[in-house]
Amino acid sequence: MELLAEISDKDVGVGKDSKVKYKVGWHKRTTRKIDSGITSYYRAAARAVIFNSRKEIVLQHAKRYGYYKLPGGGIESGETVLEALHREVMEEAGCKITVKKPIGLIIEHKNRFRVTQISYCYLAKLKGKQGKTHLEEDEKQEGFEPEWWDIRKAVNLIKTGSNNVYQTRFIAKRDTIFIKTAIELL
Repeated sequence: MELLAEISDKDVGVGKDSKVKYKVGWHKRTTRKIDSGITSYYRAAARAVIFNSRKEIVLQHAKRYGYYKLPGGGIESGETVLEALHREVMEEAGCKITVKKPIGLIIEHKNRFRVTQISYCYLAKLKGKQGKTHLEEDEKQEGFEPEWWDIRKAVNLIKTGSNNVYQTRFIAKRDTIFIKTAIELL
């Protein structure tokens, strides 16, 4: 899968990059010690740009904080990327999907959280009808609700969401790149 971008604190306008050197080439969540003795975490995630029959895409609207994101999340121990993708999409959007093709991957270095995350993203199509979501407790607290949008409107919603929060700045940058790349692949 093609590496589309590496995003760091500097790229989202929240300071300078750390001197920590991160290595790529892992799949599942691991930890390692860095020179200063502080633990740095790696996290792998699966995400999707999912189209319905009206050529709209689904976004998670985190109503409590006013931001939007693509459906997807962490790859659990023992899961493949595609297994995690299907599980996460069912949990967050209540959808079964047909995966069409890979969009690419993005690496995020979130120094404030001491986390490096790699997100694998796929282009997919809604299979059947949307059903009930199965959100985790933190997702319920954030007010996650799946909403279907025109793809170009979706880019604007993601860009203009609550970008004053550290985490959402990364989400906005990452998901904008994924959606714009998906548009190019269509």
